[in-house]
Amino acid sequence: MPEARAELASDRSPEELAKRITDYYGIHRWSTYVADTVVDGTLPDTRFCTLATGAQVYEQLVDSGPDFVRYRMLLEEGGPMWDYEAELRVVPAADGGAMLSWAATFQCGDEAVDALTRAVQATFDQGLKDLVSA
Repeated sequence: MPEARAELASDRSPEELAKRITDYYGIHRWSTYVADTVVDGTLPDTRFCTLATGAQVYEQLVDSGPDFVRYRMLLEEGGPMWDYEAELRVVPAADGGAMLSWAATFQCGDEAVDALTRAVQATFDQGLKDLVSA
């Protein structure tokens, strides 16, 4: 099962960053990849995200706590990726700042593993930079 993971240390307060990531419907407020987020009233705990590229995705909250969100992407059958689940987390760092991590696992055809892993990794790398600079 392919996996993508990004980590970033920040001097920002872990409480401040946790407040941002646990606002599940507010990802568009800090991520340059997400232009808008709307609550989907047809499925519980689901957001409809319009990406900066114009693409649209549904994501459903699987679990959350005071310092993390875990969600799955609801993907159309027949697409290049399926069984996508990700977690965005913040933990206090020893120096008083925060350590952020964003990781996902997913399934895809063998021919797409490298390209999709790189794309998800790049999204997470930029997303964590966006989060600490917002």
